[in-house]
Amino acid sequence: MKKIMLVVLLVALGYLIAFWFPLPENLSSKLSELSANSVNTIEAQVTGNETSEQQSEDKVLTEALSKNTAPTNEVIEGDSQQTTYIGISDLMFSSKNLPEKATLSLDSFPSKQAAEQFIADRNIEETVFYFDFMRPTGSQWVLVTLGEFSTQNAAQEREKALEIRYDINLSVVRLPPPQSE
Repeated sequence: MKKIMLVVLLVALGYLIAFWFPLPENLSSKLSELSANSVNTIEAQVTGNETSEQQSEDKVLTEALSKNTAPTNEVIEGDSQQTTYIGISDLMFSSKNLPEKATLSLDSFPSKQAAEQFIADRNIEETVFYFDFMRPTGSQWVLVTLGEFSTQNAAQEREKALEIRYDINLSVVRLPPPQSE
């Protein structure tokens, strides 16, 4: 009886969360398009009647998915200017063991002024990089990183010392490409 009540409680909690925090409209439309395309593909494979239209849709879908998984910068159009935002994928190291520069991610802040205030309060004397950052929720923040290292190992060695010195939490991430001003 307890297990059934727990399952009912978890399902109700899931629906409550989905109600209060729905998926962004652009993400939900992409998911519905993706599911519709995959249903058409499965039906074609089962019946063996794959048309050239379905083949071209599959190619477009495959290209779109490969573009979404590769680290790219998103361009958000503003009223008068364009701002390039980095995402989480831009901070991840590739699995191909390519030589990539590393940096230490400090935190993301709602504005550059808040980040500068945090750094001034801690008297951080390291090289500081500011990046316009797009969180997974779609909100736009400023990501602050410290230092530039030639390898992940060098960044990990420095990470421990800086965490103790400034009483902060850091994580080693790939150094994103510089943003144009």
